[in-house]
Amino acid sequence: MTLKTLFKEIPGTCIVITICIIVFLMINLGVFPGLSTTGHAILLGCYYKPFILAGEWWRLITVGFVHISFFHCFMNLYAFFQMGISLENHYGTRNFLLLLFLSVLGGSLFMMIRQGNVPIAVGLSGGLYGCMAAMVMLMIRSGYLNNPRIRNSLIHTFAINLMINFMPNVGYMAHLGGFVVGFILSIALEPKAGDRTLAINSLVASIALLGILGYYCFTRVDMGQTQHYYGTDLEVLAYEKGLGLNDYADHMSLKLNELYKNTIITDTLEAVK
Repeated sequence: MTLKTLFKEIPGTCIVITICIIVFLMINLGVFPGLSTTGHAILLGCYYKPFILAGEWWRLITVGFVHISFFHCFMNLYAFFQMGISLENHYGTRNFLLLLFLSVLGGSLFMMIRQGNVPIAVGLSGGLYGCMAAMVMLMIRSGYLNNPRIRNSLIHTFAINLMINFMPNVGYMAHLGGFVVGFILSIALEPKAGDRTLAINSLVASIALLGILGYYCFTRVDMGQTQHYYGTDLEVLAYEKGLGLNDYADHMSLKLNELYKNTIITDTLEAVK
C-alpha cells in the first residue's frame, strides 16, 4: 500500500502520525537553539502542570503530539497505526479523531487529578488506550471475542500494557482515563448502533464526565510547595520573549505569580530583559 493510498484511506491516522514525527524531530534536532530538550517539549505543547493551571488548557490535548524518545515515539505510533486502520474505517475520520482527542483529554484530566505529582508528561498513550477500549467494544459487538485465538491475543495485549503501567515515570492514570472515556465514547459513536437512546446517553455521559473533571482540575487542583519549577518556567518564558512573544510571556508570568503566590517569576523575568 503506497503512502498516497494510506493518506486517502485513513487521512486522520496519517496526519496525526505526521505531526507527531515532525514534533519529535523538532525536539531532537534542537530547532530552538539554546533551549533544553524539556524546554523544547514544553514550547511545543507537552503536558506541563504549572502552565496548564496558569491557563494553557490546550496542553491537555496537544500532549498527544509530543514525544521525546525514539522508542516511545515508535511504539506509540506503531500501535496507533495498527488500530487506526480498523477504527478510522469503522467510525469515519471525524468520529475517529473525536474519539482519539477526547480520550487524550480524559487521560490528561485523570492524571492531573489522581497523579498530581507528575509535572510534565508526553505521548499519545491516553488516546491509544481510548482506541484500545473502542477496539474491545468493536470486538464485543462483532462477536470476535467468541474466537479463542482473538480473545487470547487481546488478553495478552492487556497483560503487556498492564505491566507497562508499573514501570517508572509512566502516567498510568492517563491510560486509565483514556480507556474510560474511549469506552463510553465508542458506544456513542458506533455507526451501526441499534439503540439511539443508548448512543445519546453515552455521548452525554462522556461530555459530563470531561466537564466535571475539567471543572475539578481548574478549581481544586493546585501546585504543592514541592512542585515549583521556577528554572524551567523562566527558561521557556525567556525564550518566548526572545521569539518576540513579549506580551504573552508577561501574561503567563502574572498567571504563574497567582499560582505560586509570589512574584519570583515576574521579578526574575524583568531582570532578564
